[in-house]
Amino acid sequence: MLYKIAMTPLSVTADAGLVIIGAGAAVIFLPIALIGMEYQAITK
Repeated sequence: MLYKIAMTPLSVTADAGLVIIGAGAAVIFLPIALIGMEYQAITK
């Protein structure tokens, strides 16, 4: 039980970090993916 209580702040921090990294990756890769899809649609 004490282990779970001690690990909670670490797991919350890790989860928040993963969310921030995921959002950053989406901001970077989403425009690239959209441009790629539009390019394929135009060249068909």
